Amino acid sequence: MNIDDGVHGPVPVTCAVSKKLVSDLLLSTAAFEALKENIQMHKFESKLDCYDTVKDELEVASIELIATESDRDGSTQDGERTRTSFIESQMSDPTLSYAWEMARTEGNAYAIKGGVLTRTEYICGEKVKQVVFPKCKRDEVLKVAH
Repeated sequence: MNIDDGVHGPVPVTCAVSKKLVSDLLLSTAAFEALKENIQMHKFESKLDCYDTVKDELEVASIELIATESDRDGSTQDGERTRTSFIESQMSDPTLSYAWEMARTEGNAYAIKGGVLTRTEYICGEKVKQVVFPKCKRDEVLKVAH
């Protein structure tokens, strides 16, 4: 994009727009006004995107399994009920229907591991496996994560 401040002519500025912003971005008032009023944009498709995105952006988070006291005692019934309930939530969520379709075909980022819908992506060159959360669980996960 080019920003024209009216004095120096158009100045090229490289930037990107992302729905996955990790932190806030602070701009000066002058920079914000210049961006708002004098923008010439050129769209470039990213070649770094290694997977098809679901129509509605999926909120996902990594899950780490932590052994509980009941697990150590050999009682896993509560854990199995929770797991089954979670899988049912994933399967009944209409926002995940496309992801389930993708998981049933080989060679893409989505997979089914032990009945749970997962996705794999590369973050900073490292392979990261993630659990895909149904819509009813996303707010709860975001509260815990932040």
